[in-house]
Amino acid sequence: MFESNKKNIASYILSEVITIKVFYIKKDDKPSRLKTILNLIKVNNNEMILPYNLKQEKTHIIAKKINKICQKTNTTNIVLAKDLKTNENLIKRINNYNLHIFDGRWLFGYMAYETIDYIINKLNKKKSETEISILINVPTKEVLETIKILAKEYKRINIITNHIAKFKRLEEKLYNKDGIMIVVSNNKKRSLANAEIILNFDFVKENLNKYNIYDEAIIINIEGDMKISKKRFNGINVNSYEISSIRENDNFSVDKLNTYSLKDLVEAELYREDSFKNIRRDVQKGMYCIKELYGKSGVV
Repeated sequence: MFESNKKNIASYILSEVITIKVFYIKKDDKPSRLKTILNLIKVNNNEMILPYNLKQEKTHIIAKKINKICQKTNTTNIVLAKDLKTNENLIKRINNYNLHIFDGRWLFGYMAYETIDYIINKLNKKKSETEISILINVPTKEVLETIKILAKEYKRINIITNHIAKFKRLEEKLYNKDGIMIVVSNNKKRSLANAEIILNFDFVKENLNKYNIYDEAIIINIEGDMKISKKRFNGINVNSYEISSIRENDNFSVDKLNTYSLKDLVEAELYREDSFKNIRRDVQKGMYCIKELYGKSGVV
């Protein structure tokens, strides 16, 4: 157990090994010169509280201590407070220890439907009159299920891929089995020339920038970190997002909701190996929806 006689400060030396699913890490809201000088970390159940004044030159020490606490508790998963997520040096050093920082990226893949729905409502479009272009090279089960869901409501689903043959078989299978029509192509000049809404699952920057992209397109990058090099591009290149829920969620306290990003909290709660159907069920049960989409060229 943690040493209570030291008020849990820097109490990462455990007398027995316990397992914690995820650590929530934030900065101390009560400034202390002593804690800062000694680089002390307070551990309170599944929460780590870092020194208030976290200096850049001390991040390697803090990251090392975070890793030691995680090792002692068989933990590899971390949720960082909003103000810590801007500390690139700390994140880099934590990543060097192969610790997993939840950033909502995994969850984003399961909320593609909600993301498209959010955009459609913002643009005041009708689903039955809207085409969706999907960039995908590896047809995972999750992506295939997403395609099926979208194809039932939208005018047409265009699949742009480097593996035409693989997706042509999928095109035939979906039509014969489910009556779902999709169009598969890979014409770099025309495939995205008129595409208003682009859902990018796994195209990297070097690949995507080979295509002629519609100047006003909205591109949703599930993997994030995408930059469009076209000078004439005036659309919105979405690399991040935030969610909300239309119902009250008893799983998170007001303090947690104020300190951490909801998408990170939900991802940490839902993260597991399971079927697409089961995880989608939990997303819908939580009534989670897109609150905002953030892009390098604006906000949706």
